[in-house]
Amino acid sequence: MSIATQPGSAAGMSLSVGATSARPSTSSQSGSKPPVKPQTQAPAKDKPARTRFDPAEFTFSRVLGGERDARLFVMDVSAQTTVDACTRSFIYIAPCSGSVFLRDCGDCTVVVAAHQLRLRGCKNIRLSLYTATQPVIESSSDITVSCFQYAYNGLKAQFASAALDPSNNPWSPMYDFTATGTQNWRAVDTQIHTDPDWAVHTPSRESNAPQVTFDDSSRLVPLTPPSS
Repeated sequence: MSIATQPGSAAGMSLSVGATSARPSTSSQSGSKPPVKPQTQAPAKDKPARTRFDPAEFTFSRVLGGERDARLFVMDVSAQTTVDACTRSFIYIAPCSGSVFLRDCGDCTVVVAAHQLRLRGCKNIRLSLYTATQPVIESSSDITVSCFQYAYNGLKAQFASAALDPSNNPWSPMYDFTATGTQNWRAVDTQIHTDPDWAVHTPSRESNAPQVTFDDSSRLVPLTPPSS
């Protein structure tokens, strides 16, 4: 299963205009009084109706959930992305100007760039990560994190659109809200596309998404080692 989302549009926006005008009315009376001259009421001016917007057309956020054995690619910039209850899946999330939340996910590989990353209730997750702030986990275990390693045409513009600085990537250490003495995460220095444990995927050519490369010369985010 391969899903590639594209930027939203306002194609479904509707505009309705209603116009009414009064018909001319005449009246006459007999008797000593002169006939009343017919009077014409000026047509009422058209009042443009308010434009009705569908809020969904202007919500730049993504919600993924319940996927199993899937390959999910969010290839456009978002303000917030939430991933719920996904298992045994590969997920790519393009630069997000706000927060990315992973909740109740397991056995997934996630390549993500975001201002903030939070995990809750997750287990056995592999993260190839760019984040502008320290990543946070809660009630999670077996989390493996490495530096962000995706590259493709248009990624630089996406980072700029999300107001993210590729050179500032504090991807480790992770902050564990529910640490109990056992470290629930580990940072690794590995080439994710050649490591079979990561099961990294790229968008299919049929999806019309940019083609991903792992070539060092094309890298936007510097490949940095883990920090203690």
